[in-house]
Amino acid sequence: MSISANDENVQPEVIRLHEQAVLYLNARNWAEAINCCEEALKIDSNFALSYQTLGTIRQLQGDYVGAECCYHSALKIAPNFAEVHANLGSLYAKNQRWNEAINAYERAIEIRPDMGEFIGIWLRFLGNVVSQKGRQNIGVRLFW
Repeated sequence: MSISANDENVQPEVIRLHEQAVLYLNARNWAEAINCCEEALKIDSNFALSYQTLGTIRQLQGDYVGAECCYHSALKIAPNFAEVHANLGSLYAKNQRWNEAINAYERAIEIRPDMGEFIGIWLRFLGNVVSQKGRQNIGVRLFW
């Protein structure tokens, strides 16, 4: 199980491919970024970070089903990968799946309390949106 490129058990080629994928992602060169992630996963199918990156690419492309699948693949390998729970939170919020978004964000904060400030911005936004939709019970829960 690897979620970090700093993990000593990760093969150098996997790290190189993942770093290249991130560069392509930042340049919005989706095809090359996807190719690098897939090549990294062929070498090490337990490198959760590549699944997260692949999910991010899919989400940015508007392929929400594909993104969700990638995020869940990452969580099967590394269930406590807080950033992936946060990714799922934003994916669910984008698709107005409010309860799932809240649960995903809460799980991310539970794992990594230091993410609270970042996620708090999203939770306040969600709280406002769901409250406006007449679902105050969820809005109140967001501001615990």
